[in-house]
Formats: sequence, C-alpha cells, structure tokens
Amino acid sequence: MKFIAFILPLVLVIILASCGPNKGQLRSELRAVETEMMQITLVAKQQQARMSQAQYQAFIGSFAAGFGAVSGDYDLAGDGVDTAVESNRQVDVSSYSLDQLSRRYNALAQRRAEIVKLLR
Repeated sequence: MKFIAFILPLVLVIILASCGPNKGQLRSELRAVETEMMQITLVAKQQQARMSQAQYQAFIGSFAAGFGAVSGDYDLAGDGVDTAVESNRQVDVSSYSLDQLSRRYNALAQRRAEIVKLLR
C-alpha cells in the first residue's frame, strides 16, 4: 500500500510535467521565433529594394521604348520593351515573395504572442 501511495503522486507529477512545455522550452522557442522574424524583416527589405529597382528599370525601359519608337531607333525601342517586360516580371516576383514573407511573419507574430502569454 505504501508503494502505491508513493508511486501514484510520482506518476501524476511526471504526467503533468510532460503535458506542456516548460518555461525553458518556451523561452527557447521564443528566441527561435524572434530570430526568424528578424530574418524575415531583413529579407523583406531586400525584396522591397529589388522591387523598387525593378520599377525604376521598367520606367526607364518604357521611356526608351517610347523614345526609340518616336525617333525611329527601333533597336532602342525593342531593348526598351524587353527591359520593361523583364522588370515588370521582377516586380511581380518580388511582390509575391513579399506577400509570402508577410504571411509567415504574421504567423510567427501570433505564435510569439501566445508564447509571451504562456510565460507570464
């Protein structure tokens, strides 16, 4: 009988301890989440810079295409159109990447809030 009285509380403590993460695990996960959020912020800034550069190149390409067509320099016009089209593709790719990064960041921010709430 004494054996059961000793084992039962021990088993309960082990079960309760294994049911949820401890504070050390939560802090570790919080650090990982915050690190990934920081990385996403840096990558998003790079994508925004690429998008701005591509938008500028699209503008220059459109200008070159128009100028080439008006002046009769059809090689310049063709190069301008190629530049504008390729730049617009890059804008689309960067925009899609930013959207994906934003979704991931929001998911991480939500998890971070949950962890911080559990640590209080």
